[in-house]
Amino acid sequence: MRGKKLSKDSRKWDAILIAARYGADGRLSLTQGYLRRGEVWGDKQLLDREALIEALRQGRRIAVGAPTDIPGEFSIEAPVHLKQGSGGEILVVNGAAASRDALKLPPF
Repeated sequence: MRGKKLSKDSRKWDAILIAARYGADGRLSLTQGYLRRGEVWGDKQLLDREALIEALRQGRRIAVGAPTDIPGEFSIEAPVHLKQGSGGEILVVNGAAASRDALKLPPF
């Protein structure tokens, strides 16, 4: 919006996840989120679990959040981390201890 600046918090992330879909085994299968395209945010996109893990391996900064009234502005809740679990890699927020993917996202 004209005359409004984005907060520094919204500018430091590469992707913001807003909703998730989990499989019967509790593993993340699909997420909805926004990806940064240079200086601007793209439209809402679907990301599968493998794409999300690959982005984290490449050093992308990904967080859980929600869009606000200002386009491109997000309220950030927690960063997403990749951890090693007994069954392989798991996705968690804030480095929480979990035995399966736990992003604390609403379902879609």
